[in-house]
Amino acid sequence: MDEIPSKKQKTHRSHKVGGKASKASKKQPRTNVGSNAKAFTFKSANRARTAIKRSANISERKKHIPLIDTTPLEPPPIIVAIVGPSKVGKSTLIKGLVKHYLHLTMNSLKGPISIVTGKTRRVTFIEVENEVNSMIDIAKVADLVLLMIDASYGIEVEVFEFINICQTHGMPKIIGVLTHLDLIKKTSELRKTKKNLKHRFWTEIYDGAKLFYLSGLKRDQYLNAEMKNLARFISVVKFRPIIWRQNHSYLLVDRFEDLTNPEDVRKNPKCDRSVSLYGYIRGSNMKSENDVHISGVGDFKIKEICTLSDPCALPDKKKMKRTLNDKERTVYAPFSGLGGIVYDKDAIYVESSLMEKKDDPEKNGLISQFDELKETVDKKVSKSQMKLLEKSNKAIEISQESESELSDEENSIEDEDEGEDIDEEDFSDEEMIEDEEDLDETEEESEPVPKKSKFIEGYEKVEENGEDWHNLTMKAKSLWKKGKDNKINWNKFIYNPLKIEEEDSNDEDNNNTDFSGGLFKILKKEKEKINISLENQEDGYCYTTPCTSNSLTSGFFKTRNWSDDATKQLIKDCFVTGKWDNEDDAFKMDEFDEETGVCKDSDDSDNDSDDNGESIDSDDKSNNPNFISDKKALHKEKISKKREKLKAQFNAEYDENNEAYNTLKEELDVQARLNKTIFDGMDEGTREKLEGWRAGKYVRIEFESLPCEFVDNFNTTRPYIIGGLLPGEQNLAYIESRIKKHRWYDRILKSRDPLIISCGWRRFQTVSVYTIQDHNMRHRFLKYTPQYMFCHAHFWAPIVPQNTGFLAVQSLDEEKKSFRIAATGVVLSNNKTSDVVKKLKIVGYPYEIFKKTAFIKGMFTSKLEVAKFEGASLKTVSGIRGQIKKALSTPEGAFRATFEDMISKSDIVFLRSWISVEIPKFFTPITDKLLNSTDKWIGMKTTGRLRFEKGIVLEHDPNTNYKNVERKEYVKKDLVISKDLQKALPYQLKPKVADVKKDNREPIVKKYTAIELSHEDEKVESFMQSVKDVYKNKLEKEKQKNLARLEKRNKELQEIEEKKMRKSKQTKKNICRRMSKQEQARVRRATRGQK
Repeated sequence: MDEIPSKKQKTHRSHKVGGKASKASKKQPRTNVGSNAKAFTFKSANRARTAIKRSANISERKKHIPLIDTTPLEPPPIIVAIVGPSKVGKSTLIKGLVKHYLHLTMNSLKGPISIVTGKTRRVTFIEVENEVNSMIDIAKVADLVLLMIDASYGIEVEVFEFINICQTHGMPKIIGVLTHLDLIKKTSELRKTKKNLKHRFWTEIYDGAKLFYLSGLKRDQYLNAEMKNLARFISVVKFRPIIWRQNHSYLLVDRFEDLTNPEDVRKNPKCDRSVSLYGYIRGSNMKSENDVHISGVGDFKIKEICTLSDPCALPDKKKMKRTLNDKERTVYAPFSGLGGIVYDKDAIYVESSLMEKKDDPEKNGLISQFDELKETVDKKVSKSQMKLLEKSNKAIEISQESESELSDEENSIEDEDEGEDIDEEDFSDEEMIEDEEDLDETEEESEPVPKKSKFIEGYEKVEENGEDWHNLTMKAKSLWKKGKDNKINWNKFIYNPLKIEEEDSNDEDNNNTDFSGGLFKILKKEKEKINISLENQEDGYCYTTPCTSNSLTSGFFKTRNWSDDATKQLIKDCFVTGKWDNEDDAFKMDEFDEETGVCKDSDDSDNDSDDNGESIDSDDKSNNPNFISDKKALHKEKISKKREKLKAQFNAEYDENNEAYNTLKEELDVQARLNKTIFDGMDEGTREKLEGWRAGKYVRIEFESLPCEFVDNFNTTRPYIIGGLLPGEQNLAYIESRIKKHRWYDRILKSRDPLIISCGWRRFQTVSVYTIQDHNMRHRFLKYTPQYMFCHAHFWAPIVPQNTGFLAVQSLDEEKKSFRIAATGVVLSNNKTSDVVKKLKIVGYPYEIFKKTAFIKGMFTSKLEVAKFEGASLKTVSGIRGQIKKALSTPEGAFRATFEDMISKSDIVFLRSWISVEIPKFFTPITDKLLNSTDKWIGMKTTGRLRFEKGIVLEHDPNTNYKNVERKEYVKKDLVISKDLQKALPYQLKPKVADVKKDNREPIVKKYTAIELSHEDEKVESFMQSVKDVYKNKLEKEKQKNLARLEKRNKELQEIEEKKMRKSKQTKKNICRRMSKQEQARVRRATRGQK
């Protein structure tokens, strides 16, 4: 059997074109690239011009109109709104984010939740319910929106509605979040769904908008890695300022307190309430004299506003490390029961639920005991006696009888000597709290204290019953244990210990707290260290243990007076960190004199710097104890220099074509710095009166005369916005706007129908009139909004600035599954009067005619109406124009008019004019926050809706029906051309005699087809046949005549032709004879000459 030959393998063919080929060509080094600029320039000037134009276009499109930076030095928390349809996972997402930041699992989260997420950033998360009013309110204040989409269902109509709302009220940053991806099982379908939703999301927002994918749930929570990735994007997102928010102050309410007297509420449950609302001021500065609008409630005056301490303050930048620890990740959410201790103007609120979860319950025993308290401290002090220790006898008794004695003794004590005063530092409440554990151990050893003794803080003890308790402080001090930390604080000892002690105490008051809010403090043992003598303290270098060496150094440290000023100056430079400069004295090596203890400069210094001024060699660095090299500082300095160099290089190229733009930016930067620093020298009270309450401050705003429904129906899941109003924005006027019906709204908008409008901070119901602007700037009335086209809308509403966007909704209580945004628009102007007109056509009849003058009646009803229209133009049906002159005495409403020609009595006279349209003054604010969450706000309804709900059917007029027009069938007639015109036409255009239609029937059918005619038809047929025969005979005779005539003519022409031939032949013969004779004569002459 023959062997099967091996099959030849295909040779590898490398890609010549395509993506792989282009990548490979880029990787290969270019060998023929030289330094000749002319040889390696661009090939096409047109392509180079196009590329330059494109790059310039890209750079110009990146520019934004520069605005003044109004960001405060300590900005308020950014508002992150979580929006989406029902059952899409909003609550699960906010719980996952809170767990990521706080490492806590919370089951119930309501209202705003403020969290410190970074060194310079705080975030306020708020979940928005699937309701139009809440979505409109949060779109006005949100900085970042997490728009959640159910991937298994698709983008729902609520998502499109919210995007449209954001586009109207100032577009915030929007990040999409896809959920329920785990419900899509097939990988190919999942990939396709992601792609389709991403591109549809980009269509609505912008190309490249961020879209996150949450793959699924694990133990009813999203994955930690996905939450971490989302939190990273939230922490670095940047915001573009919105004009409306920059010019207006606003506040998102995160706390609510009812200040109404309970007795008034008991007497009248429907009485008006006094309420205080809390939150961070955002936008511009808020002034107490300006009105504010509470969304869903109405406009109110501020009774009182005051600044409170920040409950969610940023960590101290000086003491903060690279990342935040759990104690620095503070949270503030009173509606959800988070926030620890909160200081108010006249009260302190303690929330222990967070602390019990975050720390051990033993550490928070004091806070947890507050829940069991039933009386305040003042009441307890007035009823009981004060003790120093728990098991000791009562040392101080405060009663109503002794209050008068205390006041009398205060005056006498002031005149006594101060040598026996009690040292407050040795015996203070702070030390008692600090050493509480030591006190518990020594309670049994304490001596009994007499019952009655009076003590006034800052003064001597007042003796009572003849006993002296002057040494009480020394006894208490002897019972305390000394701290174990006896190290010398050289920094504090050398550099003004009193000043540093004050700074440390201030820092401890702000930061060193066991519990959130700063009520209980655990202080460091600094004061105890001061009382320890210097020789008993440890300096970290020369220990306090007995020294057996007899060296000079040990003797020097024992005999040295460290309190001497000269000694302090010698060791000051030992506490400086960082890199020494070449010019500093401490940079050089010093020689230490053991006898005098003075450092002298050595002549043989090895620390000479290089020629370039660089640092000393590494060997010298290691041998120099006073020099500390900071690698991190050097690295940062190197990076900063590199960045500055690159920035200068970029600016050199960029600033050439952007001088005007950069100049404008510099002017605005100067103005921004001036705005922030103009009030720096003033105290806070004066500054608030002049400037107002700045953005970033946490304030308490008190209102009075609020409806009781606001308190009774307060819902923490809804966003409550307090928007500041500029002067004049509380006044009402006619608003002229440009509006367009949304293409997705399935109903047409009609003039004088009620419309719910969201404009500025307000949501209100009004009646709108639609117009269109003519070329002469006249606003002509429209009954309906045009389709796919802008028109003007006029309505009665509060004044708002121009170019303010607004949107319109027809109703809030209808269960409507389709798109609910009826229209969007922008405010053009505010007027006190309206200038809307519509056409008016009046008919009159002439009753007397005098040539070109006529008396007209039936057009007006009084002389006053005629006087109003004097000079107006008239027109008759026949087209004759005229003018109104003057009213007549009788009949009433008749007038004299002149025309350009004489009219007849049968003519009808028309007057075409314009009449003003009145705009209804109807304005009603939406008060949905005063209703129960289950109820919906119902305003004025449209006429069509009322008829539908009540089943009212209009009387139908049959004349209004459309009728089918019956038209006769069009029959095209033949074109008839006169004979004269036919003669003038050229032959090609002359009508030709049409050929007789041929009978295409078969011969046998023609032969045997019998046609039976009537008697009259036979007569007609015989007559026509005889006419045809006569005509045919006539044509035959004419034909014979024409043939005879033609034959005779041909004979005549033949004879003429023959005569011509004979004559031509004779002529040719004569010419030939003459020429032959001439030739013969020439020959004869030639022969004669030869001879």
